[in-house]
Amino acid sequence: MGAQWNAVYIKEDWRFMDAFWASACVVGKKSSEWTLVDNDGNVTQEDEGESEGETQHRINEFYFLPDPDQLIWTHFPDEQDWQLLTKPITVKDYENHVYVRERFYYLGINYTPDSELKCILTTKNGEISLPFSLPPDRSEFYRFKYMLYKNKSAGGDQSGVDVNLDRFVLFEHTSDNLRFALRFPIAGKFKMDIFGLDVRQSDIFDLTCTYLIHCPDAQKNCLPLPDCPPIGWGFGGDAKAAGLEAKSHDGAIIITKDGKVEIKLGAHKDIKLHQLLKNTIVDEATLSKYAVIREENGEFIVDLRLPQGGEYALKLYANEDGEDGEAGNVLNYLIKCNEKNLSNKPFPNITDGFIGKKSIADTLGVKALSHKDGKIHSKDGRTRLEFQAKNNMELVCELHSNDPNATKHMKVYPKEVNGKWIFDVDMPIEGEYSVNIFAKKKGDENKRIYNVYSYMIESDGHELEDGEDNESKGDEDSKEEIKVVTETVQTSEREILIPVPKGYDNVVACLHRRHADDPPNAQELDFMEQDGMKIFKATFDEYGEYMMDLYQKDENGQLTNLARYQVNRKPASELYEDDARLLMDQLQADMNKNREDEERMQNEADKELGALKRDIQRAMDLKDPEMLERSIAAFEATNPPENDKLLQKAKRLLELLRAKEGENLSILSKYVFFYYL
Repeated sequence: MGAQWNAVYIKEDWRFMDAFWASACVVGKKSSEWTLVDNDGNVTQEDEGESEGETQHRINEFYFLPDPDQLIWTHFPDEQDWQLLTKPITVKDYENHVYVRERFYYLGINYTPDSELKCILTTKNGEISLPFSLPPDRSEFYRFKYMLYKNKSAGGDQSGVDVNLDRFVLFEHTSDNLRFALRFPIAGKFKMDIFGLDVRQSDIFDLTCTYLIHCPDAQKNCLPLPDCPPIGWGFGGDAKAAGLEAKSHDGAIIITKDGKVEIKLGAHKDIKLHQLLKNTIVDEATLSKYAVIREENGEFIVDLRLPQGGEYALKLYANEDGEDGEAGNVLNYLIKCNEKNLSNKPFPNITDGFIGKKSIADTLGVKALSHKDGKIHSKDGRTRLEFQAKNNMELVCELHSNDPNATKHMKVYPKEVNGKWIFDVDMPIEGEYSVNIFAKKKGDENKRIYNVYSYMIESDGHELEDGEDNESKGDEDSKEEIKVVTETVQTSEREILIPVPKGYDNVVACLHRRHADDPPNAQELDFMEQDGMKIFKATFDEYGEYMMDLYQKDENGQLTNLARYQVNRKPASELYEDDARLLMDQLQADMNKNREDEERMQNEADKELGALKRDIQRAMDLKDPEMLERSIAAFEATNPPENDKLLQKAKRLLELLRAKEGENLSILSKYVFFYYL
């Protein structure tokens, strides 16, 4: 495309000036050949319509006297001398170079030895990395986003057009590093636009550079990332602004062989730090037992024990100490473990994953008198915990261990005198224990309790009393973990009903919003009896992630955990977008073209059964809920095995399709209702 610009002689030097680009720009120009599939982590299937855009007039000072080595990649002169470069470039160099705009230079972005300088790239094994360097003295004020497009007419794997591509781009942003690592579950041609801004100067993201990426072959067994945080991965500006300092890990990715990780962060402000561990396969309620955080000597220490190999997202949230409400996401790490045979047990139960004093303790008038720190070492297997509480408050305690033998012998002896509460904890079996202290108003009939303190105790144990047997750790019974109902619930409903499991009478509940410091009763929780059932009704006015624990309370005020639910309340439109298991099933089906299923069906001795399976597969490919429901019914009439993988996959897809139509099969009246099985 032809264009004109000027060269001006100033202070004995030739400089450039493009008066048109400096005063006008074209906004909204689009090509109909691209489909937007990932908008900064938000899944979409938005086809771009053909548009010439509109010309807007605004000042862009970059094009007044820009440096020749920066202007050259958008303005290539007919005469080589007017490049004003010591080493002129060729037309081929110009055509092949990555497309860069002025915002790239404004932000001081630069290339690294591993950067891709060509505009058109080809993936290797279905993946590619786009690294850049940043100026560390000011990058904390930078924010970035990206948009990934798929070419509609470039061939490749067209069967994957319905695959959600919202968690296949890793965006790393640290003080001196910017990197986008892309993995592709489908083949095709893609366009990657990278945008940036300096929050001190603008609130508008402008284009920094563009790449065209050809992926001839999808990555094998390509799984989505466990999360796609808008602030990116690694220790960046948000963490620094929150008052944190990277003591142990400042990069985005942490590699562990044994699944155990300890992360240390300095704190230069009085803040409250929250953690959330996520994985593509393991649900969040289960993962909440494998991550804890504590504050010690002015540092925050995050400990992880991964239950199995794979990729995990550790998300850290911070708000100022004493500040109510949801905390902001300030730091994210991607944890990788390739070990397949991990045997890590979870931590003893810590209600909200934070060891120590909870923010709500001051509000409820509870103060620790004996142990201010959350981590305790008991050399004799005994610990006394003392608290002061208001006269109208009752304190109850959960003592927990993952060792059944320890659970059999551990005891808590509580007593209260004039608002002073004493819990004598006896832990004769050597090992790891937790103590959670809860407060509730005396005489409160809604059975709600609030977690005010949590402790992690390492006990050296002591000799058992006469008549008590210490079971060998080799016994089969001692190997069994104590089973607690653990579920992650996805819902768009404002209210949910959770029944008390049968056989338990005096059950209490603790409900809190994750990564938030909310005042008491921020979420309504009521106890009721309906049709002979005991039920907790929880009301969530805001979207978010909530944790609810149910406990059996004995006559001494000691609690036993019965169930843990993580309730993720989301808008209905987002409810099923992150169904990872279904997504992976669909990805695998798309990548393999169902070859294994077709071969297996062709070898079926019963041709009728094979035909029924093909009908199910066809209905799944078409995503037709009516056809799929009929095919499932016909197949089930043949009494297939309950663990038939195709049948299980079809039922999950049908549930998703029905949900997207607005049906929610788990709604009873205006509530979401969950049953224990």
